[in-house]
Amino acid sequence: MKNKLLAISIALSCIFSLSACKQGNVANNNSEKSLYVIQSDPSQSDSKIIKLDSDLNVIAEKKVDVKSIAKGFKNIDSDGKNIYITTEFMNAYSLKNSKKILKYDTTKNDISYINTPLPLADTVSCDKESTYTTYNWNGKCNSFKIGMDGKKEASFTFDESGFSPYTKVIGNKLYVSYSKILGKSDRSAIYCFDKDTLKKEYSYYMDERDFMSANSIIKKGNRIFLVGGLNNSQKENGVMQVYDEVKKEYKSYKMDYKANSAFLVGDDIYIFTTETNDVSFNKGIVYKFDTKNDKLQMIKTLDKSFYSVERIGDRYVLVLRNKLYLLDDSFKIIKEIDLKNDYNLEIIAV
Repeated sequence: MKNKLLAISIALSCIFSLSACKQGNVANNNSEKSLYVIQSDPSQSDSKIIKLDSDLNVIAEKKVDVKSIAKGFKNIDSDGKNIYITTEFMNAYSLKNSKKILKYDTTKNDISYINTPLPLADTVSCDKESTYTTYNWNGKCNSFKIGMDGKKEASFTFDESGFSPYTKVIGNKLYVSYSKILGKSDRSAIYCFDKDTLKKEYSYYMDERDFMSANSIIKKGNRIFLVGGLNNSQKENGVMQVYDEVKKEYKSYKMDYKANSAFLVGDDIYIFTTETNDVSFNKGIVYKFDTKNDKLQMIKTLDKSFYSVERIGDRYVLVLRNKLYLLDDSFKIIKEIDLKNDYNLEIIAV
């Protein structure tokens, strides 16, 4: 009888332990990913990748024997395991060694490189089989699909002179924010490609007065949301351009400061804007866009400016020159750490 009661007790203990673990995993959804900060100081001979947990505790550091990484516009992306980073590899007299994308395997803490057709990529995006890069080179903007073996699989050359500040793979499509530069008639556009062939499915040019430089692309339903800075005034305001792929029309929403980062959470898009990247100004604003009612509202004023923002679980991390700030889901600063480096460039959660 005692053995039977003991067995029942052990069984119940296991059940409650498993239940507690499951409840804990649901509640603590901030610990599922790690954060990676990219440091690259032009005055130094190497760079660094720093791994942190969701509470901003430093776990590990990886030295990168490259002087300048994470340059260009959209300079970092991840397929959920590997991180892909643009590089410069600048030599005094040659661009030969800059024709590479850095690949960092987060599971093996290992670095390798993928060869690219042209040097100095402006953007990098990825899926699990390929990387997608864009270049502004010799007066032309080019986009390439590159296999993990460095072989070019597909390409596209834009007709007009310009550049691509941001690209993103969503499903089986590659979306490219494109800025055409023609002096007084500068215009921005959204391009959509089949990601396997880079065959253009459509392009749509915005009005001249809405010329922007995008740094986020979000898709929800039939609509594409491009978020960034409006470049047609002395003060760079923030703007979100919403393009309807079915109706083939767009609408702009303006903000006081340049939009730095945007995140889709349920039916809402949270947009982080900052007055300037100069940390001495210490001013930022968080907006919320309700995609159901198409309503944009300011919800929080921050006393910090920032270079970039990342979301991990239900919290956010602001990156400054040498500091990281952890914000809770009400955008209140709950932790600050100093990484003792003036060149914290990018952050990504994987």
